[in-house]
This record gives sequence, structure tokens and C-alpha cells, in this order.
Amino acid sequence: KSQTSSIHSDGANGLINSIYFDISTNAPSGAVVSVKSLNSGLQGPGSNKLPSIGVSLGADGVTRTDGEDIPANSGVYGYNLPVVSSQLHGVILKNSLCDTSMKFCGASSTPKTGFTTNDLPVDTARVRMDLAAAANYTNSPGTYTDTLTFFATATF
Repeated sequence: KSQTSSIHSDGANGLINSIYFDISTNAPSGAVVSVKSLNSGLQGPGSNKLPSIGVSLGADGVTRTDGEDIPANSGVYGYNLPVVSSQLHGVILKNSLCDTSMKFCGASSTPKTGFTTNDLPVDTARVRMDLAAAANYTNSPGTYTDTLTFFATATF
């Protein structure tokens, strides 16, 4: 999980980084920030894949929906927004299904709302997104990747 100390590919130990969003908008109805996944999961070596939570069956045979935790050995991955956002003015409304350290959403091939500015302008907001993955013993060792695309849409 993000913000957990781990051994990195360079052999050094350190925190896994998070994704930070810095957003300001004067659009009368604020903004919506969505996330889209290229693979709807972490694509591994060969046909190995850790699907996004809420997209399909995990490697452990259990279907988990957005809003659930990612337990060890589940074979799924996802994201959450577990920290209170900061902003000078305005409000950030995080997707309630993934707004705590124990509730995750899965990125799918169609954009999914991560957070909004509550239909109002916002000034100098910062929102943290953490990622988590739990391989199953049936997943082959190797590098697993996904490409996430973020859409920040001003609403008028």
C-alpha cells in the first residue's frame, strides 16, 4: 500500500509514493476529477493479471466491489483517497466508496469519479490518492503495470 515502507526495485528501503492532485478552478460549478485504467488491473508477465477491485473476480475467487478493503492474498488492486484534503477555499468531495484507508475503488476502462469540488469553485486544493495491490499465490512473480489516466473537467 502507498505510504508503507518497502524495498524498491533499486534495493533501497523507503515509502511507496502516492499520487497528489493540486487543483484550483473558478468554474461556477467547480470540477470533477476522474480516473481511467488502461488494463482494468495490473498486467503481469504472460497472462497474469491482478484485476481492479470492482471490475472482476480476484485471484482468490471472490468478487469484491468498490468500497471494500484489499485483503492479503486477494489478487486485486485499487486506489483510495484516505486523507482529508487541504484547500484555501472550497470543498473537496471524495468518492465515498474509497475515502478511507480501508475502502478502495478499482480503476476501470471507463472513467470513474475520484472526487469533485462540490459543484463550486475551489482554490489551491491538494488531494492524495494511494494505491494498493495484493498478489495471490497463483500470480507469477514479475513486474505488474497499469497506466492510469486522470481527467480534470471544469463544469459550467
